[in-house]
Amino acid sequence: MLPALRRLGYRADVATRSRSVEAGQSGLVTGTLFGDYVSALGSTDARWVYVSTANGTHADIAREALRSGRHVIVDKPAFASIEETRELLDLARNSQLCLAEAMVFPFHPWVSEVRAAFAAAGSRPEHLSARFSFPPLSPDNFRYSAQDGGGAISDLGPYVAACGRIFFDAEPSRVELSVQEGPAAVEVGFSVLAEYPDGRTLTGRFGFTSGYANGLDLLGPDIALHVDRPFTPPPEEPCAVRGIILGKPFAASVQPCDPFQEFLSQIAASGDRDHERAAYARLVDRDSRAVHALRAAARRRGR
Repeated sequence: MLPALRRLGYRADVATRSRSVEAGQSGLVTGTLFGDYVSALGSTDARWVYVSTANGTHADIAREALRSGRHVIVDKPAFASIEETRELLDLARNSQLCLAEAMVFPFHPWVSEVRAAFAAAGSRPEHLSARFSFPPLSPDNFRYSAQDGGGAISDLGPYVAACGRIFFDAEPSRVELSVQEGPAAVEVGFSVLAEYPDGRTLTGRFGFTSGYANGLDLLGPDIALHVDRPFTPPPEEPCAVRGIILGKPFAASVQPCDPFQEFLSQIAASGDRDHERAAYARLVDRDSRAVHALRAAARRRGR
């Protein structure tokens, strides 16, 4: 987020409690560097706050930021429960403030490329197969701490929610999950089968237990497409979309794009427009419910 803000010409005050982050990112801080969140909210004149802390602290910091009269963007997963989500969406709406989740990959033009290919084939996606997995993290990473809101469902479940929303425009009607337990009372991986209205399905593997895997297959009548690195497309490289359409090979090289920068460009003016604030709030609400369905499926399996 900091490089995208700098390229867009925004000043960024930063609050961090981590000395390693403070040292490693000080060159990207174009404003004031604060040692704690309370003093930052009390001193900065910024209109927007971006919350990118351990998942379990998102709600408390976002609540204080909204109460200070600022628009808020929260890193995924926005909040730990539907109840927290509704409370903070209500606070934002009653304060005429924007509350958004930084799920940015849908702002990359590969999404439009895929939609256009399906439209040209007179088809629509009926099955999605997704993979987003990477090697184990440092043992002290917050993703291994239940108290800090860790676990693979919290960290990677939002990608399942976003895929269903983008390509099916729906929430899952049924979810089955196979969960891989980790050593610290959190899940470190999960395989998912999610059913959507009209017989559409999403299957996938997500976690931090394997070599790096990042891909999406989209299948429909007379069309099959694959997208390389859809969830974290390198901002300086083209994104490859390839497959078969109406029996003929298809390949597209989508122009490089920084989805963080595109997201920030689009959201920058939304705080002053009621309908745009409401649109971002609906995205937070919809994806929160879909992630909740994943967590409920995990509980049914005994977690």
